[in-house]
Amino acid sequence: MSIVTKLQTKLNPELKRHLLKFLNENITSKVWKTPIGDEERHLIDFTGLEEKVTSEFAHMCRGRRSITLRDICNLEQDEMVLYHTNKMIDDIIKENEWDETQLRRQPAPGIGHDNWDSHLISLVYETQKKVSHGIETHYDSNSLEDNWTVMRINYMVQKPEEGGTPQIDKTFLNNRKPGIKLKQIDINEDEGYVMMPSKWAHGCTPVRGNTVRVLLSLLFYVEPHYFNEHIMPTYG
Repeated sequence: MSIVTKLQTKLNPELKRHLLKFLNENITSKVWKTPIGDEERHLIDFTGLEEKVTSEFAHMCRGRRSITLRDICNLEQDEMVLYHTNKMIDDIIKENEWDETQLRRQPAPGIGHDNWDSHLISLVYETQKKVSHGIETHYDSNSLEDNWTVMRINYMVQKPEEGGTPQIDKTFLNNRKPGIKLKQIDINEDEGYVMMPSKWAHGCTPVRGNTVRVLLSLLFYVEPHYFNEHIMPTYG
């Protein structure tokens, strides 16, 4: 049995085409952001075997970049990426019979502190550095002032030749110890899954080869009671 329940809705082909076109045309440009972690974040090595707390986050930026979908639209002066994204989100909500009044697709105005509080694409790739990390295992906090639950829906836009495998531990918040039992998510291109980033430890294995791993991550905030009653039974 899979560690996650995959969505029936596949990645919108027009959205995929737009995202890969942007990637190919801008892969060497300076439009990409590097992740910034706060100094108190508790990190666990991607193997799940070594616990460490650190204020030095430079190693997290090796082979990892991101950009928000809004920034892509602004750079291209075109709204097609967000148009196709919202069209796909409509399909996801319809497929799951979710009440959209209980979800926010993006943060409310004035809420959210950095580029991670948005729909985005995340790149993980092999570097020439001595150490090429994937995404180290971590968990996110709920950044909304009214404590709505953070939920992400992740789609594999482009799968690397090797590695880049998402890993999660759903029991992490109840067991903050070294050696957590990470489980890999078997996900193919164009497939999506629901992710609870403030409830599950998550990360990915290092990428090997010349193909960049491209992940589309859609952000939602869900009313807590609705989340527990209507989303967790299926995807938790």
